[in-house]
Amino acid sequence: MDGTQESARGHLVLTATGFQGHARLLSLGWAALEDLLHQEPELRGLPHGRTGLILCLPDLESRRSRPPPPTTPPQNPEVSHPHRIPPSSPEGRELCAQLTRLGKLSIPEANWSDIRWGHAGPALAIHKALQSLRTRDWNRCLIGGFDSLVDPNALEWLHDVRRLRVPDKPDGIIPGEAASFILLERFDAARERGANTHAVVTEAAATHESHHYMARQTSTALALAEAISRVLSTSHDPAPDQVWLIGDHNGETYRAHEWGCMLVRLAAQFPSLRVNDTWFPASSFGDTGAASMTLGICMAVRAFRRGYHRAPTALITASSDAGLRGALCIGQHETI
Repeated sequence: MDGTQESARGHLVLTATGFQGHARLLSLGWAALEDLLHQEPELRGLPHGRTGLILCLPDLESRRSRPPPPTTPPQNPEVSHPHRIPPSSPEGRELCAQLTRLGKLSIPEANWSDIRWGHAGPALAIHKALQSLRTRDWNRCLIGGFDSLVDPNALEWLHDVRRLRVPDKPDGIIPGEAASFILLERFDAARERGANTHAVVTEAAATHESHHYMARQTSTALALAEAISRVLSTSHDPAPDQVWLIGDHNGETYRAHEWGCMLVRLAAQFPSLRVNDTWFPASSFGDTGAASMTLGICMAVRAFRRGYHRAPTALITASSDAGLRGALCIGQHETI
């Protein structure tokens, strides 16, 4: 870096401009929660003793990394014990407190959690929420994903590690930012309050890839293929004839290689994984980090509602820089 100015592009949420760091995440998160509450206003009047709140936030440790970290990543307790809801970080608890206050939601602090695993964090959050819903510990769970790669600190990091898409880096990232909330609810609880079911989450899985970006090792999609195989095999018997892919591929060579390896690994087992039935939200919104999967879910649900979905089953996938790989299946109908 010789100090020469470079031209970079990005996708901003105009309502969040002027804010940085925690304040920017809060601005993005509140806009998303407010939109959900506008669509589901009765949520404010419900008792929330059995409601969960999980926030999926940026992996700030990875973004502070300048030199390559050790090639053998430390064992992560969240992935080792996928059924345990991790305690919230101080910053995450503060965001939970501010959002519940703004939304006038009386969700107990004991039901708050945040996951700082970047792109694939929502898969881990949804997996944990499904366990709590199936055991009836919770009736419903609010899961939010928000991130900003156009925040000054994130842009500085992307520039320092040569990941921005600039004229001499055509396979770099176009940074974006987004926030979205989804409401997961048991069928009986939704029927009791007369809610409409927009889509059904059938399964979610989170795995860990040892050959990940931060370890500077090329991924051959072993963990990503395992996560996809797990959700398709668990949630469907037999496997669906058509699967509509929504991935977090952002144009980087590393991710392109992993995506291609994943398709090759699963071609024989799941022939319905066709390249032509694929959406990459980053092509429209830029790389949205920890919001990627929840954004993909919202896109799929809207497509189901408006009739332009590519298949009855949507498969949303994501890969985090530090090795977490996630996949989840959502379907159009309650019967799947």
